[in-house]
Amino acid sequence: MKSVKSIVCRGRRRKPRNRAGVSALDYMLILGILMPCLAFLMWAGPLIMGLVYEMDSVLVSWPFM
Repeated sequence: MKSVKSIVCRGRRRKPRNRAGVSALDYMLILGILMPCLAFLMWAGPLIMGLVYEMDSVLVSWPFM
């Protein structure tokens, strides 16, 4: 009959996983998804900020018109 301690400790011993090549997926994520998003934001950012400034100006000055 097995003791309770041997049953509990058996789940803790696991084989190390082979994770070769996982860091290459991180680089593909950065280069393939995040860099194009950043490039789009660098192009669209000033336009969006100008539109937000105009919207705020209209909202603030609307009661005085």
